[in-house]
Amino acid sequence: MKSEESIYSVMDKSKTMMAIVFVIVFITGFLPLILLSRYIITKTEDIEKSVRETAASKNLKNQVEIKNMDEIGKVATDFNYLIETFRETVNSAKITSGENASVAAELSSTSHAIGGRVEEQNRLTIASAEQGAQLKNILDESSKQAQQTVVDMQASNDRLMEAGKEIIDMVLKVKKSV
Repeated sequence: MKSEESIYSVMDKSKTMMAIVFVIVFITGFLPLILLSRYIITKTEDIEKSVRETAASKNLKNQVEIKNMDEIGKVATDFNYLIETFRETVNSAKITSGENASVAAELSSTSHAIGGRVEEQNRLTIASAEQGAQLKNILDESSKQAQQTVVDMQASNDRLMEAGKEIIDMVLKVKKSV
């Protein structure tokens, strides 16, 4: 029976030894994984908090604090780069918007000036058309008067020709009688 007791004793010691080995393996294997996961969760929560603060405040000057350059630090660096790119894009849009407003104001001023010139040209065109119509009426009247003058001159010429013939006839009569 002694050998049976010794076997049980060895088995008990083996169980104890296996329990100790299990605890050591658990502590050295799983505990670092748990600590690492807590580290990752804490870091990602910090990044998430910064992202939410930036989104809520719309302040593009916020940056995520980079504590070290592991994968989490690279994500923070990329987020900071993204925010910087957004800030530059917004500034560029503001500058472009200001330039567009300036160009729009200049175009508006130019179009108003052109509109004024068009109105003036239209007014001058209407005045010229009215004066042209008056001049046409004057010329038409002058043409009628000139035609009448031609008719009158023709009639006067005909009378003068007749008077000239009568004078010649009289002169001939006077010569014959003398």
